[in-house]
Amino acid sequence: MSNIKACFFPQTVPDAAHFLPLVHVFPSLVYLQAIENNSSAVAEKGSLTRQLIDGDQITFFSPAPLGDDRERFLSLIADLHNRRDDYASQLSALALMNLSDKGKKESRHSIISHLKGSQQPEQDSRSMLLWQARLVLKLGELFDREQKEIDNQLASMAQKQDNLLQELREETDNPFSLTQGISEVTRQTDAMLSQRLTAWAQIYCLGHVPDSAYTRLFITSDLGVAGKIIDLWENSLATTPSPVIIELPGYGNQKAAHTIDPTQLPSIPNKNLQALCTRLVTENIEQEEITSHIRAWHQELDRQYPTNQYERARLSLYPFQTVTPKQLFKETFAHGMPGKEQSAADQKGCVIGVLETNPAG
Repeated sequence: MSNIKACFFPQTVPDAAHFLPLVHVFPSLVYLQAIENNSSAVAEKGSLTRQLIDGDQITFFSPAPLGDDRERFLSLIADLHNRRDDYASQLSALALMNLSDKGKKESRHSIISHLKGSQQPEQDSRSMLLWQARLVLKLGELFDREQKEIDNQLASMAQKQDNLLQELREETDNPFSLTQGISEVTRQTDAMLSQRLTAWAQIYCLGHVPDSAYTRLFITSDLGVAGKIIDLWENSLATTPSPVIIELPGYGNQKAAHTIDPTQLPSIPNKNLQALCTRLVTENIEQEEITSHIRAWHQELDRQYPTNQYERARLSLYPFQTVTPKQLFKETFAHGMPGKEQSAADQKGCVIGVLETNPAG
């Protein structure tokens, strides 16, 4: 059986809630990292995500390693984090020349000077572009971390409110909700998604993807991201990609974060789903074969993961059989970016997947 893996994007920090449904399809998920050898910073010791990383079910790759500049970059990130600014605003206003002009500290000024040092113009342009892209991804990680802390605090407040209102319910059957309004006001829209997608595509396309992380199947949890790809490419392709929709067991965010024992997860993916994904990536596949694989899987799904015990997640796969992964990401999210010409060795054909952990309908 094939062991095709999937790359999750544009997030660079794993979320166990995403991995758990996909364990039935892929033996591992890979994540791009802006900084090499930085997996220890993305999951707490003893957490489910850390256990999955330790078991090589979640792995990482750095297409453009920093090398000797790694410590300098980490110093810059620490400086940005310690300032405790609004990361979304930082990212929206991010411009490397502005950082260079205004920066007073070594972590900002001398890093840029060092990059400009003795490189050729083409190398300088690539280095500066990669430096900015790394900053965007790391600021995105800081933003996500703070947003998660806010979400946890709101959840705690909601629980306390529910307990209080339960005691006061003698007078009304329709208790008001304070935290719902707070949540709606406080939760920030991830306005940096567009910048993060561009940064992710720049690092992926300008760098080198090692064989250990190579895949032509990419998963996102954002419906808008897949929609943008489809909208851009539907007029360029002979046929618009039709989604292959797979129902998967859903575990819920609370359960995923605290009560799942990774030893109870399937040791290998479902053979029908692996065969289906392999065929979608590598060659044309008839609808009859797709239906056969999905029907066989859904029979197993209903038997082993009944709906009275498990929620349902949904994975929609869109095959792009005439473009390479780098071509797709560059043209969609980083158009006009300088870079290498497409190599004849680059294999055409890739699949974009959308994971919905709480699908509507």
